[in-house]
Amino acid sequence: MPSRRLLPVSIIVLLVAAAAGIGWYGGRTSQAEHAAQPASTAQAGAAAKGSPPPSPPAAAPRPADRPLPALDRPLRTTLPELKQRADAGEAAAACRLAAELDFCAQTRMRLEGTADMLRATEQAAAARDSTGINTEQREQRRRAMLAQSERVLEESAHCDGVPESTPTQRTGYWRSAALAGNPMALRFYASGGAFRQENLLEQLDALRVYRGEAESLALRAARAGDRGMVMALAHAYSPNNPGRHSLLAQAVEPDGVRALAFSLRAQDYLRENTPRAPTGARAGRRQGNLDDRLAESIRELETQLDADARARARQLAADLGRAPAPALPDFPSPSDDSRRMPGGPWRAQCGESL
Repeated sequence: MPSRRLLPVSIIVLLVAAAAGIGWYGGRTSQAEHAAQPASTAQAGAAAKGSPPPSPPAAAPRPADRPLPALDRPLRTTLPELKQRADAGEAAAACRLAAELDFCAQTRMRLEGTADMLRATEQAAAARDSTGINTEQREQRRRAMLAQSERVLEESAHCDGVPESTPTQRTGYWRSAALAGNPMALRFYASGGAFRQENLLEQLDALRVYRGEAESLALRAARAGDRGMVMALAHAYSPNNPGRHSLLAQAVEPDGVRALAFSLRAQDYLRENTPRAPTGARAGRRQGNLDDRLAESIRELETQLDADARARARQLAADLGRAPAPALPDFPSPSDDSRRMPGGPWRAQCGESL
């Protein structure tokens, strides 16, 4: 592992070399790339406005999830097993594989970006105050950049020896795990998080598939008690969301009745889960701000709907609250051990149950 005594040029070389060695384990094509054709958009959009949301498709039969490899094992030692299990249909393994590949792809970008920034810092230093920054400030920036570079290098060791993956492979595994019902993947894929801004044009076919099934998958997650997805659907359905910035919002039709129903359910969740014990000032402010925004959105929607539509929205919210699946909390907080692993808190959630 590089130490803080390494020369900056050596760190740049290491960063570039490490970036070149991170990515995808070669092998047979994933079943996720040959998954079933897109779910029919008819089911997602056929229900009349204000009627109950369409029922999400049932999860396909799949092998039971087995314990996942330890988070501290280098990816090159676990990737063949994860790929074999993911291709066989294990949801948690597909989720972990997708999370691992995404982590390594993002780490590769961080390595390249950090190398560029460190190189620019060294060039500025050689320019003898050409930037107008005095010597002390320049040295402080240099030390901060070196420390950041070494942190990125330390994290990148998890991905050593693994060739590069493609956006299609990563999204395919997120989708495979989501269709199989893994809570983490269901949340991540349905919300649109599996699609990265930097490579959207490479995933036009996958985006067409996503558009046809995102609503039903989001509804499955919401009905399973995923509070984040309830909030996401409230925002996506809202007719007062003209930008339609999120992918989920672009995959559903605006519907004031459903927006009000999910907003009411989100408000219930917030009040049901208000901690009785005192919380930190920041957490209290965040919850208060969220409650205020929800209340404002509800008032705005109620003024736009007639009495019949408001009644249907409240009935829909009540139905969501009486769903067979229990109302469940967000993902458990990761353990202290997983927090110390590169990308651990995120990668760890694939094995958690909502």
